Amino acid sequence: MRSSTPTFAPVPAGHAYAVLKLIDVRDEDTDAGGKHYTFVIDEPTQRLIHAGGHAIWTQLPGTYFVGDIELGTPSIPRGIGNGFHELPHDYAGEATRFVAARDLAAARQLLRLIRATGWPAQSLTLHY
Repeated sequence: MRSSTPTFAPVPAGHAYAVLKLIDVRDEDTDAGGKHYTFVIDEPTQRLIHAGGHAIWTQLPGTYFVGDIELGTPSIPRGIGNGFHELPHDYAGEATRFVAARDLAAARQLLRLIRATGWPAQSLTLHY
């Protein structure tokens, strides 16, 4: 997913807005269950982003999104038997808010709009 137009937009306070592609969904093996989502940022380095987690069951609508990312390594417990050991260990951040897009081009266009007008009032939120 290389782009000639930057699709990674820094915002204040350790967050960034970026075009994300959903690449993996894993169920959590705990009593509460949940879903862990792995995305790749639409940028040359293709950093991985985590979303979801313990007791989060939201079904994400589609493959491409603009995400609000909290930069830094997410805190994911790594116990044997809970399915966490199968998740990547090199996440660059945690996405908590999403706006779905129909395809990559629409997601890039949406990111430009969000840069110009701010985060939309209607978005999907995933957090504990």
